[in-house]
Amino acid sequence: MYSAKSSVYLHDHSGSPVSGYSYSSWGTVGTATPGTPYLCPVPLPRPTTQQANAQANPLLQHAYDLRSPPPPASRASLETAVYPPTASMHLLLSPRPSLGLPALPVSFVSPTAGPISVSALLEFLYATLNAPADHNELRSLKEGLYPIVKKAYEARVYANQGMHGQGVRRGDRMGGAWVVVGVVPIVTSDGRKVWEVRLDLARR
Repeated sequence: MYSAKSSVYLHDHSGSPVSGYSYSSWGTVGTATPGTPYLCPVPLPRPTTQQANAQANPLLQHAYDLRSPPPPASRASLETAVYPPTASMHLLLSPRPSLGLPALPVSFVSPTAGPISVSALLEFLYATLNAPADHNELRSLKEGLYPIVKKAYEARVYANQGMHGQGVRRGDRMGGAWVVVGVVPIVTSDGRKVWEVRLDLARR
């Protein structure tokens, strides 16, 4: 099992250290997990505890800005992403709770015959957040949440005019929360075991 670490290490999209991100604003909040991945987020019971004997690799305590690809694979990042090692993960992409946006459940199966590595998980999260948001995902949001998504989309396009006309991405649907700041094993009150991927706002 991985050794416990309390610090959160921070990287921007170039792989250099940055500051200003934290786990603390999430607490034990868990907002959703519908039956069909990627579609129609709906509220579920709040998670009540962390999974017993489950732990994420300490590298996933770093913060990664996934507007750009994660750092190249290294010996450390090719280690298993979680303990116990697994070839599949049920993930809950959770934007910062203050945004009021529901979480989005996705499932990931290892692209190899072996367990999921840190590098493979980050690549999957990068691809997922940069994929176009499904129309059903957007239609399922409460009307009052649309301005948050629109603001995130406009800010991203303004920063990179080459992206104009490419549509809303999942990172926009997350309210501009593109930065992975932690992966936490949780159990919802109805007994569902998932890995919560905590997402914070991109700062620039």
